Amino acid sequence: MLMNMRYILFTSPFCAACRPVKEFLNSVNIDGEIVDAAEDSGSEVAVKYSVMKLPTVIFLDSNRQEICRCHSIGEIKEIIGD
Repeated sequence: MLMNMRYILFTSPFCAACRPVKEFLNSVNIDGEIVDAAEDSGSEVAVKYSVMKLPTVIFLDSNRQEICRCHSIGEIKEIIGD
């Protein structure tokens, strides 16, 4: 399942809790992208995905359908089985 899974991390430069989540995601073998929700284009994507809290990690399947959302390293570890 992990091989087909991707993530989108919504973050901002002002979010202290986002840095450890970003660093953790960089250390695992899952493809993903980082969206700065403070930028205009990033905020549009955040609105599209109804992101209300940072950090938010949305895991997507191979069809780009949402599997789940996480807000902490502990939640991410539960999803990826780490």
